[in-house]
Amino acid sequence: MGPEVNLRYETPFLSPYIFVAGVTLATLTRAGTAQPETDAPEPDRVETAPDEVEQLDSVLDVLFEDFDVVVTAGRRAQASHLTGVPVSVLDAEQIHESGVTALPLLLDRIPGVHVLQIDRNRFAVGVRGLHHEFSDRTLVLVDGRNAGSGLFGGVDFQRLPLFLEDLERVEVVRGPGGAVWGANAFNGVINMITKDPRDTQGVLLSTTVNEFGDVATQARWGDSRDDLAWRVSVGYDSHESSEDALNNDDFSSRDFARLRRVNAEGVYEIDPDSELRFGVAHSHTERGDFSFLGLQVGEDERIDYVRAFTSFERDLGGGRAVSLNLFTTIEDVNRPSMWRYGMVDTELNAQYETPIGEHHETIFGGSARFVQIDSDPYRSDMLLPDETYLEEWLGVFALDRWRATDRLQVEMQGRVDYYSGTSTDWSARLAGLYSLDDHDDRVIRVATAKAFRAPQLALREIETSRVPLPSPPFPPVTYGTELFRAGDLENEQIYSFEAGYFGRYEDGLTFRADAFYQIYQDMTGAVIMPDPFAAGRVLARLDNLGDAKSYGTELELAVEGERSRVGVWYAYHGFEYEMVTQMPNVRAFTPPEHSVGATGRIDIMERLSGSASYRYTGVTEADAVGTSSVPETHRLDLSLTWRTPDERLELALGVIDLFDDTALAVDAVGSPGGEFETPGRAFWLRLQAEF
Repeated sequence: MGPEVNLRYETPFLSPYIFVAGVTLATLTRAGTAQPETDAPEPDRVETAPDEVEQLDSVLDVLFEDFDVVVTAGRRAQASHLTGVPVSVLDAEQIHESGVTALPLLLDRIPGVHVLQIDRNRFAVGVRGLHHEFSDRTLVLVDGRNAGSGLFGGVDFQRLPLFLEDLERVEVVRGPGGAVWGANAFNGVINMITKDPRDTQGVLLSTTVNEFGDVATQARWGDSRDDLAWRVSVGYDSHESSEDALNNDDFSSRDFARLRRVNAEGVYEIDPDSELRFGVAHSHTERGDFSFLGLQVGEDERIDYVRAFTSFERDLGGGRAVSLNLFTTIEDVNRPSMWRYGMVDTELNAQYETPIGEHHETIFGGSARFVQIDSDPYRSDMLLPDETYLEEWLGVFALDRWRATDRLQVEMQGRVDYYSGTSTDWSARLAGLYSLDDHDDRVIRVATAKAFRAPQLALREIETSRVPLPSPPFPPVTYGTELFRAGDLENEQIYSFEAGYFGRYEDGLTFRADAFYQIYQDMTGAVIMPDPFAAGRVLARLDNLGDAKSYGTELELAVEGERSRVGVWYAYHGFEYEMVTQMPNVRAFTPPEHSVGATGRIDIMERLSGSASYRYTGVTEADAVGTSSVPETHRLDLSLTWRTPDERLELALGVIDLFDDTALAVDAVGSPGGEFETPGRAFWLRLQAEF
């Protein structure tokens, strides 16, 4: 415990000095090792246009149009307005100028995405609601690779060995994506896409501090030799607990955290048509524990997370391509109020892209995932038995894009998955896109989709007895909280019906409208059972509770000029339960009925830019027994960024949540009585240098 105290209080104050020392060292090193002009780095790669004969009617042609290009909707490059499901994009510039150091705080700038901060370490993130820290109804990917836990499916964003400065963009699919990505791409998909190592050459040093004493630092080095390019990023983040940050003696909290991360990636160009990508990353997280199902033991959480991958891609010519992707995640997790376990999660993906017929683009593929979890219940009330669990996921898929006429495109997606924990299930999507003009500037989309969510190990196997009650008056071995093991859980199902319109007009104006109606079946949640002692105990068992439906619309308007970009949006989401129980409890928050957002960026001077982001979120209802709703909030973020003439040094400052309106106590499912206010408004300063 001693070294941890030193780490908490000494390291943050050293970070600015580390930054200055790093800048000086990098400058001296560069000056002392200057190379002659003949050894200068190779110029940036030049993209070549696809063969117009072989790629007739190919959607890859959109790479040369003025549209965002996305890959998450159909496992191939497509214009964002020509996908079979609505996709929104956060680009590198928006991520960088926000000043945000936790990715979830950026995601709520996208219509249809809902984010709640439970404490300084935990977030509830979801597309179109049903979000919670442990919920997996939204699939999260890193470069198309599953980032969810093999135990409970949800994503702990904080422990991902990922740096925001290394992100090229974030793509968000709104609507079921199971036909492309398989189980648990239920309400939507979030794909964090990193920059190509060839685009991150040289040295980057960055440190961000805020008024609470929180620090986020990164040092990155990228280089290349012949056909090999790589980068290595290392960083250290720390933040104080809510109690210390707010200087408030009315509550106590243990949500401080100290994070150490390293991420190395490379790409090797085997020949002009083939390349090999590889990488390995590690994060070590130390943070305070939290109350879960009535227990908080006051011991720090310690998590080690290793992620490694290798992928091979080859262009076979004639519109044909093949790719193989192998990645492994290794975790050593000690969360004292929950569980201790080790996990090895390995997945292999393969896909083959080929034209079938004159106007078809087709992808065939499959995946195999194997998860081994070793539980170590070092206390008798731990949630998982002392066992080794082996889980298998197998899936095959096919996607076809058919240009039926010059203006009509039809996209068909289908997938079948086997999961050893439940059963075989299927996902599908059928979409039609019709262009109202010859240049695809105005497009109508109609679609229907089906996906499923499989209950992973934690839902099927957890059980616990906590908070022992005095005897007498209660019988011996009686507990105030009893969670009984679930019976046979069925997969949750979702059926979606969608319609949309996209229009691009003069003067950089674009408008998008998307509407949906979704039917949920066999939703999994907690059945609250009566207490025979009438003592108010919590007795629960997980089961399939019934059905629900949701409906809504998302409207987006954007204008982009030479020196500015402005966007506004509005989202309406309705949600209704049709449960067999009188007290629905699906372990998630329902979407707020109304939300509004606006973003803007302007080049004030040649080297000075400013950005602003506003979000209104309506009341968020929690369906769990004993939990309360989250009131409506307004959040305004502002930033200014100044760069030197050579753009190697940068100074940025700003404020997150100017009105201090999101400093809320979120009553999280599973943490009764453990909620407390978290910091809202935070002024921040960033120094950054590139060489």
